[in-house]
Amino acid sequence: MPPGSRFIHDPDQSITFSDLTDISSQGTVARCHKYGPFSNQSALFLAHWYWKSPNKSLRNFHDLLRIIKDPTFSVADIANTGWNAAFHALGANREDLDDADGAWIDDDGWKTVPISIDVPFHSRMRNPGTHSYFVGNMRCRSIVSAIKEKLTSQTDQPRFHYYPFSSTWKPAPHFPETPLYGELYMSPVFREAHEEIQKLCLNDEDRNLERAVVALMFWSDSTSLTSFGSASLWPIYMFFGNESKYRRCKPTERLCNQVAYLESVCIPSTLFVLMQAYPLLNGVYS
Repeated sequence: MPPGSRFIHDPDQSITFSDLTDISSQGTVARCHKYGPFSNQSALFLAHWYWKSPNKSLRNFHDLLRIIKDPTFSVADIANTGWNAAFHALGANREDLDDADGAWIDDDGWKTVPISIDVPFHSRMRNPGTHSYFVGNMRCRSIVSAIKEKLTSQTDQPRFHYYPFSSTWKPAPHFPETPLYGELYMSPVFREAHEEIQKLCLNDEDRNLERAVVALMFWSDSTSLTSFGSASLWPIYMFFGNESKYRRCKPTERLCNQVAYLESVCIPSTLFVLMQAYPLLNGVYS
């Protein structure tokens, strides 16, 4: 949040029908133009033409002519481009490159974390107790970095509900008020959590800072990696409950955050392999 600003605002005050549906949406999301691992625009356009299709056609040839005829195209720029190094950088992670070569990659805090499991062994085995075994790496992103990105976004911050509220319906004066439940930030649990953090004791430095609840919602589903075969991953998606469900249901709002990728494991087969490995790893019963 900028210095001096406050969380108090009504994100729904200026909401329109186009904010809740894609029916009349014709706009496009503006993207920051980057050259990636290429040092100039001419090299980027030529590389894009090369990778766009495996088999070149007459249409590809006309695309090449369009690139060459562009006023910004420079033969000197592409002549001085290290193509092998640039193509290698396209398929690499930021952590696989040095700071200079990977500076163009905006990986949003993604990292590789080694995963180990603890396997217990019986007290009568040669090496009893619990032993840790490496099972693979997991690609994940810091959830804190995703929260910081959301709260500092000039696009998302105005529509972010920091304060909870309740909504009721009373069809007639003699009818009791009926609570309405439509959004997470309207729920009693959200209001209770908000009141709880307001009562927390803070030190003198943080006493004047505002406190708000950030509601995290997680989802996962299997995703196939190839057109043929059974190779798959389980991406973990994260949404913010502080944003309206109507906006979260619009893919064009880009409110879904990917925070991790899990490899699917067949539990029965894994247990069978571990059972077969016990004699080899720790010996037989005494």
